[in-house]
Amino acid sequence: FFSDPEKSPVDLSELSMVEHCCGHPPGPSNNGSLAYRLEDYLLSASCLMELNAFAQQNAYKFEDVGPCSPRHDHPHDWYDIFQEYENMMRKRTDEFLHREGVTAEQAVEECFRKRNEGNSQFQYFEYLAAAVDYVRFHALMLDFKEGRRNLAQWWTCLQLQED
Repeated sequence: FFSDPEKSPVDLSELSMVEHCCGHPPGPSNNGSLAYRLEDYLLSASCLMELNAFAQQNAYKFEDVGPCSPRHDHPHDWYDIFQEYENMMRKRTDEFLHREGVTAEQAVEECFRKRNEGNSQFQYFEYLAAAVDYVRFHALMLDFKEGRRNLAQWWTCLQLQED
């Protein structure tokens, strides 16, 4: 759904919300865990708006890479964009991680562990996971590009948490 803004702009406000916002039940229940606190922190309006703006600005630049696709390599500009994303998320989460006394990798690992224990409602931590792993970041940008993720109506995500 994302396209080069100079070629054919897309009104992202018209895109329907995708599974990760509307298709899942409200976020995890407050069990006091680091995973819950991180999910709650990442589900702030300002964070969702910043993620949406970043995706709108960059997702259209990414392509699938592999034996069945026309592109077989990752251009250096994609890694530069990954570093921008990493810096954006670092600025956003440094205070939280410092207060918790953990690294981003430790927080992400805890969230994956909780989700693997059957807490499938943990989802938003994947945005932080993409900041510490280029492969996850590339997949995230493709999800935005193809419409599998969409934060254009970020307030809808917040409403799910309040219901």
